Amino acid sequence: MLQVIGIRAYQMALFVVFESGIQMIPDNPTIYYRNLDCTEFMTSVPTTWDETKALAAKVGEIAVVVKRKDNKWFISGITNGSKKVRNLQLNLDFFETGKSYTMTYFEDGINAGRQAMDYRKKTRQVKAEDKIDIKTVRNGGYAAVIMPN
Repeated sequence: MLQVIGIRAYQMALFVVFESGIQMIPDNPTIYYRNLDCTEFMTSVPTTWDETKALAAKVGEIAVVVKRKDNKWFISGITNGSKKVRNLQLNLDFFETGKSYTMTYFEDGINAGRQAMDYRKKTRQVKAEDKIDIKTVRNGGYAAVIMPN
């Protein structure tokens, strides 16, 4: 049984999904020293944005947004506490055609439904023509930062 609402990737996604000049770390701050990659992501999230788009949404169930500050993009999504796994496929057609980007993302780990701190960090190259697949567990999330090459 989870002790928190939302798992690690969900909590990281909140930094992008919700717009706030003051963010809160959803745990004891010393815990984040153990996962420096999470801390680095959260501290890289701007407090103001140049562009915001909704990529997927269903009231009370799921919210996925993409936000841009200068040439850096963030994609983040959160899901509710229903007991189902969600699979989404997102277009990246908001990127400039012909350019390549490096996307570093955090997704729910294989045991995230039972262990709230389970996440996976991955990096891949993407272009405007690509689609990305997102899989989330109950109270799950997804958080990505994308930079042009």
